[in-house]
Amino acid sequence: MLHEVTEAFFSGSADLVGGEMGEAMRRIVANPGDAQAAAILARQPGYNSRLRTTCVATLLSGGHAQNALPQLAEATVNCRVFPTHDPRACGHGFR
Repeated sequence: MLHEVTEAFFSGSADLVGGEMGEAMRRIVANPGDAQAAAILARQPGYNSRLRTTCVATLLSGGHAQNALPQLAEATVNCRVFPTHDPRACGHGFR
């Protein structure tokens, strides 16, 4: 996914970064559907998060004893939603 801000970021960064990563930036701006360029950029967490919605579990809790299966477990998931992405389309119960 790209929008005008991420397009400008990758366009402006390509020459500064150079190499394979810079070339991937040029390619993703020219063709946002370039899966190979997206895979190269996804190797760097900062670039990966500029391409898509990302979610990570930040807090986990459950159970009452170390040697027993929990009857209940909870997870807090932090999602950074891409600006043009509808959070409801993720299939998560956003609150």
